[in-house]
Amino acid sequence: MSIFVIDDDETSLVLVTVALEQLGINEIQVAKDGQRALQMFDRMAEKPEAIICDIYMPNMDGIEILSALEARQYRGGIVLVSGADPQMLELAQLIARSGQMQFLGAVAKPVSSEALGPLLGRP
Repeated sequence: MSIFVIDDDETSLVLVTVALEQLGINEIQVAKDGQRALQMFDRMAEKPEAIICDIYMPNMDGIEILSALEARQYRGGIVLVSGADPQMLELAQLIARSGQMQFLGAVAKPVSSEALGPLLGRP
């Protein structure tokens, strides 16, 4: 399974990567901001099966990233990660569900393998 993680916080990136590795997922790419994430996404020969994306980030937030992924016709899974308020998370979920992306769920920070596993179909 290939996963693309987008989060501006270095600690969160490490925690998500460790959680994914604990689930046996080793094909992981990371980006620290939305603009870089979209540049990387556009260059990927094979698109990731799922994207784990933070909601609050500087310059380009998770909602803008979801809209850009929808415009690029991404059809994979989306997991939202945030300490965000429920209204912002609900808006992001609506965007993810409005297109062809598969909204897999939302996880509060700090992320753990126990929280991610069921969303990614891993025990």
